[in-house]
Amino acid sequence: MTATTDTVRDVVRSFLTANGVTKIFGNPGSTEMRFFKDWPEDLDYVMVPQEAPALAMADGYAQASGTVGVVMLHSAAGLGNALGSLFTAERNGTPLVIIAGQQTRSLLMHDPYLFARRPTEFPRPYVKFAVEAPRPQDVPTAIAEAFRYAEQAPAGPVFVSVCEDDWDAPGDPPPPRRLSKRLVPVGADLDRLTEMLTAAARPVLVLGSKVATEGARGRVVELAERLQAPVLVAPVASRSPFPEDHPLFKGFLPPVASEIRTQLDDHDLVVVMGAPVFPYHVPSSGPPIGANTTLVQIVDDPRQAALAQVGDAIVGSVGPVIDALLDKLAQIRDARVAPPAAHPRAKAPTAAGMSPEAVMATLSQQLPPDTIIVEEAPTHRNAMHDHLPISRNRDFYVAASGGLGWGMPAAVGIAMAQPRRPVVCLIGDGSSLYSIQALWTGAQHNVNVVFVVLNNGGYAAMKAFGELLRVKDAPGLDLPDLNFEQLAAGFGLHATRVTTHSELVDALNTVPTDGPRLLNVLVKPAADALY
Repeated sequence: MTATTDTVRDVVRSFLTANGVTKIFGNPGSTEMRFFKDWPEDLDYVMVPQEAPALAMADGYAQASGTVGVVMLHSAAGLGNALGSLFTAERNGTPLVIIAGQQTRSLLMHDPYLFARRPTEFPRPYVKFAVEAPRPQDVPTAIAEAFRYAEQAPAGPVFVSVCEDDWDAPGDPPPPRRLSKRLVPVGADLDRLTEMLTAAARPVLVLGSKVATEGARGRVVELAERLQAPVLVAPVASRSPFPEDHPLFKGFLPPVASEIRTQLDDHDLVVVMGAPVFPYHVPSSGPPIGANTTLVQIVDDPRQAALAQVGDAIVGSVGPVIDALLDKLAQIRDARVAPPAAHPRAKAPTAAGMSPEAVMATLSQQLPPDTIIVEEAPTHRNAMHDHLPISRNRDFYVAASGGLGWGMPAAVGIAMAQPRRPVVCLIGDGSSLYSIQALWTGAQHNVNVVFVVLNNGGYAAMKAFGELLRVKDAPGLDLPDLNFEQLAAGFGLHATRVTTHSELVDALNTVPTDGPRLLNVLVKPAADALY
């Protein structure tokens, strides 16, 4: 038998390109240097000047491209920097392979400098799978297994620790394998759900992010129209599962049990698709549905199915379930009442001074119809819901975790994955400071992103929570003297200060079709900062 001449580095890079990887995001360190030897032309290394935005950028890229994202981090310190973004990637359900460096094998017994102690435990519980190969030749197999874990439903991030000298060791490619990525429930469960939908007098669909993740937005519109069922978006959904200008769209459920119950009380059947039942943000008493309401959840995550407080659960991927229901359901439109009116949207003022509502309305009017919206401005989410609808041709992304620091780098990654579509990142002044290094990577790669900083001079969402919790004058919630024009210029972006409606219109109309820009939009406090 002829000994292999390929190194682990060669084998892994060939595996990555064979599996559709064209970009690796990261921030290089000494324990990763050997991987970069003789760098190939068919792999693009995207340098991000901090690990947290590197992981978030890979997250956004993976979601928007429909591929497995790959990010390379530096040993324990780099992974530690990225843990907040890892938490978000896990909540987003993003298929992401994280490769982190480890010290040289011969030094591992002696607690060396830059040693990752118990590396597979460090990222838990926010990874599906974590491994450090016991031998150098096992590294390609470990990475192949990581890809399978990342893609298999429910998708999510995985972790591989690689000793820095393993890359030079001889390696063999793992055998090719095909693995089913989605779950299809048993026919009896689908038959029962079909009967329940046919018999229900007042059904409602509650849709979550997985509808968008699985590319099922168009088919769920057909399902809602066939049922003539109104549609609500599940609490804190990170994607837009249904066009918000559709007549059947009824609005958003808040993450508060009592308010959810109020919105669902008029319905005899609630079908939750691709979302937990239900994530809450503040406590309230009682269950989320009344005694006369039946709830059925369809979700591909057995854990979410088990943790649901009420109702029955069908474990399965949303896309195949929607397809099966469309095949099984007869046209029952005539038995339904007329569809409800479209979700009402108040008219936003455009008078002197910039209200968040006016900003959102102006963006809705001025932005191209295929714009991708990335949002990390929780104070202004209600204004966005009311005045910037995500229509059929638009896409929407937000961090499912509620943590800050994801929006800016994710927008850059999304723009890399969708270079022909305009991307607008709506971000608060406080949120922007968590990962503002992403502006540099955006400028270096000339991505088509407009960063709209909604600058109200502080952490307004926390001020609103302070009022809710009767905490007065909490320290550290003001952010005076930030100059976003200078910050953007320092990272290589052109920036514009916006104080009036006409300035915003002019700034949007003069934004070039390619390359990043930043708009520092001075806004008044939000009229309704909480739910």
